Amino acid sequence: MRVRVDQQRCIGSGQCVLVEPGVFDQCEDEGYVLLLAERPDEVRRAAVRRAATGCPVGAISVLDD
Repeated sequence: MRVRVDQQRCIGSGQCVLVEPGVFDQCEDEGYVLLLAERPDEVRRAAVRRAATGCPVGAISVLDD
């Protein structure tokens, strides 16, 4: 699995951070998402998928390898 974030679409809602803080964080200055792990561990993958589907603007993409 590979995760990508479109910084241009992100509105800083923080939903992804609430769902999976081990993979997503927020920039303190601007509030936009920071990707901590482009290739998350197996145990985090279900939560990453939930974060992607829960993003209100579709800024998170999940690509299967």
